[in-house]
Amino acid sequence: MTVPMSETTALHVSLTRADLRHARQLLPHQLRALGGQVDKVLLTVDFGPTSQPGALAKADNAGLREWLQEMRSLHRDVDVREVPYDEQSLRSVSDTIFGGRPSPVADFRQRPIYSYLQPVLSAGARWVIHLDSDMFLGGGSQIWLAEARARLDKDSQAVLASPWPGPPRPDGGLLRQPDVRELEHGKAIAIPNMSSRIFLVDVEAFVDRLAPLPLLPAPWKGRLWAMRQRTEPIEKLELMVTHRMVQLGAYRIDLLGTSPGLWSLHPPFRSPTFYERLPEIIARVERGDLPEGQQGDYDLNDSVIDWSDARLRIRRERLVTLLRGASAEPTR
Repeated sequence: MTVPMSETTALHVSLTRADLRHARQLLPHQLRALGGQVDKVLLTVDFGPTSQPGALAKADNAGLREWLQEMRSLHRDVDVREVPYDEQSLRSVSDTIFGGRPSPVADFRQRPIYSYLQPVLSAGARWVIHLDSDMFLGGGSQIWLAEARARLDKDSQAVLASPWPGPPRPDGGLLRQPDVRELEHGKAIAIPNMSSRIFLVDVEAFVDRLAPLPLLPAPWKGRLWAMRQRTEPIEKLELMVTHRMVQLGAYRIDLLGTSPGLWSLHPPFRSPTFYERLPEIIARVERGDLPEGQQGDYDLNDSVIDWSDARLRIRRERLVTLLRGASAEPTR
């Protein structure tokens, strides 16, 4: 299926009502890193079927809408859209990505599937760089997108590109990346999987080469979780795309690029300590002022912030969910 688009590049950031607290500070940071490299910025807000019902959610939704209107007034190039769940939009994703099979809204842990795909397909741009709303970007290169597009254009096996995973180490090494193939030492690597947190994609090439994606079932533990949470027993989007990439011998390129380069960092949890220290962490990322223990790691780790309380809370919440069934909403 042909995806309507123009020869432009869009930055897409996905948001839910739960993201407002960190997005207030992280979105301006993300726009400083990438806003000058794209033709347009698309913010999509998901108030769809997986959103929490009730008065609290309605109040939070109103707060998010108010903040987004403020962002739209401050940045003329920002386009704010709600993710549509009408029959035509759902059918378009089903036909384009899943070969006519109904598109799952989310996976067994309620991680989004449809609300990632629909905005990318409807952005109207050939190139889309997607960011989750909690991603940090360091390095500061203002030519990274041009370099990444050129890499994807000339490499027939590359279907996605991402910034370097974590602040670079002096030796060019990486932590927790066992399947890496070096393309250019300390500058570019090939990885046979997708990360949905951050990716650059040539939309038409992605559809032509990878669709239809398989609807992979969740593993048995995931099916148990889905039964207790009353969610779809479907694997996450990353694994569906990765499955096709492996079948085709395709990969993504993680690119640092020309100095100072561009790299990403992801917070694995959210906690009171994280929110308290968020302005400081943003400033340190933008200065490149991170400890040696963080170098080469794509997740914000304990060398920067103590996550022990967050890990304990997550373990408790998951145990309660399995014992009691569906909760109002999981906490990250």
